[in-house]
Amino acid sequence: MTLHIERLEKDIILVNYIGGLNLVEHRTEYKKTIVPACEENEPDPTHVIHNVTQLEMGFTDMLKWIESMQTRRTSELLAPTMRQYWVGNNQWVKSMNTWMKKHDGQTIPVFTEVQQAVDYIKS
Repeated sequence: MTLHIERLEKDIILVNYIGGLNLVEHRTEYKKTIVPACEENEPDPTHVIHNVTQLEMGFTDMLKWIESMQTRRTSELLAPTMRQYWVGNNQWVKSMNTWMKKHDGQTIPVFTEVQQAVDYIKS
């Protein structure tokens, strides 16, 4: 499985551990787990921490991922109350943050450890 969800702080914070990457499987699991959890918590925000410290992705895989992101329907993958954070310092995080800023106008905060992101959310 490419996606593991851990709930912290009563459904308010979800940690999305992404390891190996199968684009179809990840998208399906994401829609079945994260999006409903965010919707259940509405109107309160749900903080989703994407931990990609174990993700290894080559350039070709990165291009495939970006292509899949370009064809996504925002309503399908993002709840309106979702707040996102990255954990990781690899090239994948930097590239995705650059892409998201350019296409969605978002800059997602980046941390090197999950606990740093949790502390940031709580502050």
